[in-house]
Amino acid sequence: MNKRVTVIGMNEVGLAAAADLTQRDFEVTLFNFGQGDEGLNGIHQEEGVYFNGEWVSFSKVVNDVEDALSASSLVLIADSANYIDHLAEICAPFLTENHRLVFLGHGSLASIRWTRRLRELGVETNIPVGETHLPPYEAKMDEHTMEVELLLRIKTLLFSTYLTEHEDEFFREIRLVYPGIEKATNSWEVLLNNLLPETIVVPLLSNLAKFNQEDLQFQLYPDGISASVVNILQEVDEDRQKICRALGIEAKSLERRLVETGYAKPLDELIDQLKESDVLKKKAIVPIEANKQLLEGLHFGVVPWVDVATMLELETPTLNALLHLGSVSLDRLLVQEGLTLDKIGLFNETAYTLTTAVQEIEEADEPLSLQ
Repeated sequence: MNKRVTVIGMNEVGLAAAADLTQRDFEVTLFNFGQGDEGLNGIHQEEGVYFNGEWVSFSKVVNDVEDALSASSLVLIADSANYIDHLAEICAPFLTENHRLVFLGHGSLASIRWTRRLRELGVETNIPVGETHLPPYEAKMDEHTMEVELLLRIKTLLFSTYLTEHEDEFFREIRLVYPGIEKATNSWEVLLNNLLPETIVVPLLSNLAKFNQEDLQFQLYPDGISASVVNILQEVDEDRQKICRALGIEAKSLERRLVETGYAKPLDELIDQLKESDVLKKKAIVPIEANKQLLEGLHFGVVPWVDVATMLELETPTLNALLHLGSVSLDRLLVQEGLTLDKIGLFNETAYTLTTAVQEIEEADEPLSLQ
């Protein structure tokens, strides 16, 4: 295997990926396409970070997207799901048929959204694109020193590709990078296991007053996890499992998914799993980040889950209530802002057509050939 890889994104996941893979003898090129700050400028200058207290030097840290994409055919994208269209636009001129792209994030139909945007730009859409249901790492980053602390390497990662004719070869390649990867049934399984509604939305919405008061002593995990919060989580998970079953996807419980990914120990009660999770306790959510994370969870978790359920004529009362409560609490039009299926060209679908839609792509009109 060619052990060169390009990592796009200098958030905690991108830096953790770059550092971890460097330590595993990959030749890593790191690229940041967002707004820089003092810490990021320091990484550009030093071309490395402290990772769990140890200095790690990257092969290259670049500012130019052409340099980033020419450095490796395998590209790992760790930037936010909010920026997929913009990223596709700046990458499009420099993509070749040799490229393989993987979105390392909370599953949000990123591979489909990326491919659709490339088609809109007139680019041929035969580049294999995949995504994971979670980032491979749970990490914390000191924004001043840009030191990265690894809290967890996710034990089991679901992985889907779009288009599916590349699936087997692509899966083998990415599994050499992340041995814990497992092949998902399709992109819906990745989306419906992204844990955003359960680990972010429900706990944050239930404790939003604490964050609005900027109570610096309050820790979401374990302080915000009560019996009532767990009751809501279990009802949300029932709704989610109902959608999974309708789409022919294995409907694993939240308790099981927390254990399989490594977030929690195999304890008898969900409340104990959440309260005693060392990873979730260390992943402190500060007030300034609370609304941002809540919005991401609503936009790319609750909104598409509800939209899929609505399209399939399923009753998901707790998810619907969560969406309404989030809209009222934040005074936002979440359905308009979030990831609805019409935004990826799906209307009035059945379970069968939703499944086939993530396996095939129609030919674009007169696409431009890649270099």
